[in-house]
Amino acid sequence: MGGISLVTLPYRERRVFALLFSSVLMLRHMGLSQHAEQIERATLKVIADGKVLTGDLGGRSTNTEFTNAIISEL
Repeated sequence: MGGISLVTLPYRERRVFALLFSSVLMLRHMGLSQHAEQIERATLKVIADGKVLTGDLGGRSTNTEFTNAIISEL
């Protein structure tokens, strides 16, 4: 992970990705599949680009930077 480990990351930085995809699953459960797909696609694109990644994904970007990159893809 490029020198970053989950042990050394602040707790709030550890599970951004998991929280986001839990939300996608909840949207699907609520019958909002189209919204879930849009968020999932945008998130996967940001991750695939590899430019804005949080610590849990091996990067050094903040949660805000990661979120803003996803919003830009929407």
